[in-house]
Amino acid sequence: MKTEDRIQINGTWYVKEEEQPQTEPQDLIYTQQCLLELDDCMFEASRMYSDYNNEIFFKDTVDIKYTNKITKESDYWDNVTWIKGLFKGEKEALDEISNILNKSEIAQLKVFIGTLIENNWLDY
Repeated sequence: MKTEDRIQINGTWYVKEEEQPQTEPQDLIYTQQCLLELDDCMFEASRMYSDYNNEIFFKDTVDIKYTNKITKESDYWDNVTWIKGLFKGEKEALDEISNILNKSEIAQLKVFIGTLIENNWLDY
């Protein structure tokens, strides 16, 4: 061992270690998407999971992105309780969303959320 590969701190000798590059990425988070595309807009839902086999989903990680294809404006919702409330017709959620979407888009979004619920995206 070369002397320059060692260092002395407070009378104790330490060996200099070389940093080893990681051969595999660590702590990956995977996502899964579901998309509803309409003429004027689209809704994209995604959820996160920790294993590549889609078996271990993180609880309450569903989000929905809305994109207006005409104006190119978009919005993003990541509160699962609010999303479920919108599906159930809760006034607060409906009031908030009516400032962004028209009645037809709200109806389509509720059908989309219903499909996500049927496929266990919001209750797993």
